[in-house]
Amino acid sequence: MSTAEKFSALIFFFLAYSASASDETVRIITWNVEDATSVESVRARERDFLMFAQNLQHDLILLQEVTSEHVVKEIRNCMNLENYFIACSDFVKPDSEERWAFEVALISKFPITEITEYDPEPDGFSPGREIKLDTSPTVVPRVATSRGFLRIRIESIEIIVIVVHLKSSLGAVGREDGRNASKREFVATGVALCVVEDKENFPDYAIIVAGDFNVGYDDRMKNGINLNVDHYKPSRGDLYDETHAILGGGLIDRLYMKNLTASIRDSTFRNWQGSPIDNIYVDGHRRDRFEAARKAQSTYGSDHYPVWTDYHFDEKRNGGSRVLDWWSALFGFSLSF
Repeated sequence: MSTAEKFSALIFFFLAYSASASDETVRIITWNVEDATSVESVRARERDFLMFAQNLQHDLILLQEVTSEHVVKEIRNCMNLENYFIACSDFVKPDSEERWAFEVALISKFPITEITEYDPEPDGFSPGREIKLDTSPTVVPRVATSRGFLRIRIESIEIIVIVVHLKSSLGAVGREDGRNASKREFVATGVALCVVEDKENFPDYAIIVAGDFNVGYDDRMKNGINLNVDHYKPSRGDLYDETHAILGGGLIDRLYMKNLTASIRDSTFRNWQGSPIDNIYVDGHRRDRFEAARKAQSTYGSDHYPVWTDYHFDEKRNGGSRVLDWWSALFGFSLSF
């Protein structure tokens, strides 16, 4: 092979490697859209949703503060994503336009393999399989709450997505927030138990838990690490909200999920100080294939900023290995670095 031919082949190699790496990246965005309570309210913000879709790459979009499948379909249509697949929880029946009836949802570029709704009070209404949200055999008590979480399995990219919208504090801190924290801990524990089970049943999958947690990952006025101790003043010792420790601190079956949002130091909630309350946790065999989370520059009409991560379904080195194979097949000799 001449020098010119080798140079041309080398250019081909790098172009092929670059394409193989970028084509296998999946962008996952979580966004509390704020008060998408009706089809009409979505249509009134059509430009917000369209600009979101035009400005942000999107493969999986996790939504909070929606109230029905009809609302999610309208959001999808406003984004011009009519060919995308959707899953929406159905915790509350009949559908309502009130804030207490919020659901969570997923808009997916990829076909959805399985949907499971974990409902605190199963009612026979679910987009897929319905399971009662339970925290036994842990020490976390059952509490009354209307929202559970939605689990979606996507076989084509070997990922399990769990969408959450945990109980708001409504600005409260300390004892006044204790009941809200208990509701967050209850759902987070159900999520943790689900993740532990999925890691065993789907060992080759990535697992992502994302949504509006309504508590920052390093909130020093709330976050504790001991489920048996709850103090409401920092001076007293361990604090009262173990939501993040349940997922990332080993409190449930030694589960240590990775919080990708730790890379974001400012708030994801408009006009609020502190660490992000919109969080992304990952685990499973592919947990190291996620990039650090990033925050969008616009809220797109919401009171929350979208937060995203990039998931590399196939490791870049695997893409490179395939290109090396192509090189050997085409030119009759191997190339190594």
